[in-house]
Amino acid sequence: MDESPGFGELGELYSSLSDGTPEFRKLRELYSNLVKGDESNVIAQYSEWGQRRFEDFTCCRDTILHLAIYMKRENIAKKFLERHVQSGLLPPLTQKNALGDTVLHDAAATNMTSLAKELLIVTPELLSIQNNNSETPLFRAVRFGHTEMFRLLADWVKIIKVPNLPYLTDMNGSTILHMAIIAEFFDLALEIAMKYPDLINIKNEKGMIGLQLLSKNPSAFKSGRKYALLKRFIYYCMILPSTLLN
Repeated sequence: MDESPGFGELGELYSSLSDGTPEFRKLRELYSNLVKGDESNVIAQYSEWGQRRFEDFTCCRDTILHLAIYMKRENIAKKFLERHVQSGLLPPLTQKNALGDTVLHDAAATNMTSLAKELLIVTPELLSIQNNNSETPLFRAVRFGHTEMFRLLADWVKIIKVPNLPYLTDMNGSTILHMAIIAEFFDLALEIAMKYPDLINIKNEKGMIGLQLLSKNPSAFKSGRKYALLKRFIYYCMILPSTLLN
């Protein structure tokens, strides 16, 4: 069971780090250099933490790799990963932050496909880890509309030969198809429907399939740019089930 503290405990921990503490000053300097993309100083400053758990001093229990990805510093994240592979510099790559996200969840959310490939080569089990909302990295990629990341992670699901469904749903029973429709990523929704046709008729916890969600969102039909995609998606979802029955 994950024993990560709740946000109340995290707030108390973070608030205990006043400006006068060495840890706070070091964290502030490191964060500043991450913002600047100063790779050499970030790595040097991180090494000064020694045996102390760096993530205990971040407000969401983020590891340095989480932070580098969140700050969209893929080059720094790759450098840390490289050093970790060589010498075990980082905590286990499967470690979650307070939101239950692994570094692959964050890479999926920020569309770092190159880093995601390297993470999966080193630790393929990252693919199946769910966050506090029962979302896998594949689900996160769809939530943010990252088509290339979706393709990469879907290919890995196929490579490791496991059942698809746990990767494609969240804690509410919503599938990645529901998510793509809700977020109005209709090009991605069509691709998902074509790749996973079984998802077309799966209902979420409210008993709704993906197409029914569209009826709750009339604004989706007002965009001329999206209308052609919508027509293709609706046609595909309506025609495929009858084709499969014949």
